[in-house]
Amino acid sequence: MRRGRVVAGVLAVAAAASAGGVAVVHDHGVSHAAAANASTGSTGDSKDTSLAKVVKKDLTRTETLNGTVGHGAQTPLKLGGSGTITHLPAVNDVISFGQPVAEVDGAPELLLKGDRPMWRPLGAGVKGEDVRQLETALVSLGFADASTFDVDDTWTAETTTAVKTMQKWLHMAVDGRFDMGEIVFNPSTVRIAKVGGVLGDPASAAGIEVTGLDQSVQASVKSSKLDVVKVGAAVTVELPDGSTVDGTIAEIDDAVVGSDGSITFPVVVSTGAIDVGDGTSVKVDVSVVLASGAITVPADALLALAEGGYAVEVPDKTTPTGTRLVGVEVGAFADGWVQVTGKVADGDQVVIP
Repeated sequence: MRRGRVVAGVLAVAAAASAGGVAVVHDHGVSHAAAANASTGSTGDSKDTSLAKVVKKDLTRTETLNGTVGHGAQTPLKLGGSGTITHLPAVNDVISFGQPVAEVDGAPELLLKGDRPMWRPLGAGVKGEDVRQLETALVSLGFADASTFDVDDTWTAETTTAVKTMQKWLHMAVDGRFDMGEIVFNPSTVRIAKVGGVLGDPASAAGIEVTGLDQSVQASVKSSKLDVVKVGAAVTVELPDGSTVDGTIAEIDDAVVGSDGSITFPVVVSTGAIDVGDGTSVKVDVSVVLASGAITVPADALLALAEGGYAVEVPDKTTPTGTRLVGVEVGAFADGWVQVTGKVADGDQVVIP
């Protein structure tokens, strides 16, 4: 094998190094004699050399994303009816099912679980999916017994009884029906994120926006680094005070094209409790294992051969020069280490020019 100053070798290694990273090949014309001196602790008279160990380890690539703490997207929660607002919630209030969102004309408007908005009064003689939704909510809140109450699309006498029980328990007018402005449906319990209206406004002007209850981190990743970011992957979130919390990539949304043509993907990271305010900037470290249990050498130990391919120089006292070249194939590269395949093993030594 002959070593050479093969400039093209740099590009070849870059192509061979898997999953990102450019392995820089160094060959400073180290003589076998100099390498032999290095193996005995001597630096020789011309070029300084040193030895490094071959290490079996995982090669991991880490990308750091800029993120912002928040409660996720805000969605409107529209009050029903045409009455006058007499009470409004405060920002950060948490509203559970069966609790009032606001007060209209002096009466509470309750939050109930459901995907369909209330679009008509509900009472005796009404049929439809909205009746089923209401009956499901009555059962879940304990105002109807699931073992005896039939949840279906038809309003029955049993429905009226359950509604009256709920109205009496929650200090509402007990009439066995719900008019517009008495209840509002939403798929989940909510946190109040914004209130746009004021007391005295019509119900339609309440301007209430809500979010989920848990904080998360919103970040974005460039298209060139999307290979590192996978839904379900574990991440580390670094807070401004230097402390960290564990997180998981919960969502990767559709691509966003910037005014300069750049493409990024919004990323949502779920975490445990974060004791910082919404809008706080954080760092999100995302790591991916490029090669597990790989035989690796420092990238500086890799030599480009004049006849093509790559090698590492290892001490060998049986040779006149005290070293010999061992051909290797190149794999993944990360953090100054490169995966090699060949007649080198964990714990062996290689020459660093």
